[in-house]
Parts: sequence; C-alpha cells; structure tokens
Amino acid sequence: MSILEVTRDNHREAIPDRGVVVLDFWAPWCMPCAQFAPIFERTAARHEGVHFAKVNTDENQDLARAFGVQSIPTVVILRDGKAAYHRAGVLTGRALDAVIRTVAAP
Repeated sequence: MSILEVTRDNHREAIPDRGVVVLDFWAPWCMPCAQFAPIFERTAARHEGVHFAKVNTDENQDLARAFGVQSIPTVVILRDGKAAYHRAGVLTGRALDAVIRTVAAP
C-alpha cells in the first residue's frame, strides 16, 4: 500500500472518514523521525486495507495543532474518522502492528 503525503490542501480528500488511517507526524530535521520512517514504511506494507499517511509538521503546522501533536515523531491512528490512538516517540514495528490490530478489531 502506498503512503500518502498529507497537506493542509489535500487532507480532506487524503484522510478517509471510514476505516483505519495511520498518520505519521514528522519533520525533515528530526533524527527520531528518520529512524521511524523505515519502520512506518515496512508496517504499511504489512497492512492491506489500512491507509497510511505522513504529515510534515514544518509545512503543515496547522494540521499538527489540529491533531494535538506537540512533539515528533507522533503516530495518530483514526478509526472511522475519530482518533483511536495518539503517541509521541519511535514505535517498534511489532508495537505498531499490535496497535493497528487493536484499533482495526471489530
């Protein structure tokens, strides 16, 4: 599954209001964000049917504020348009998989 780049201009179309959406809030200068990027990409490849998107907080500060992001990297997971998970810091692939499974469970 491809990872979308979400901006203030496309966020309404890029973030579906149905299903599970995993958002990675990051910045180019952030070393922990760089460490998390390949984990996020590998996780996206394992979860068919889940939408994955990245938000550059330097370019989209208003979106970061709207989602309550205060530090990066931050992962926000939405289920049917509502925040179901919000955590700052680098997650392992195993931890991210587990959270996605929990949020996606019926």
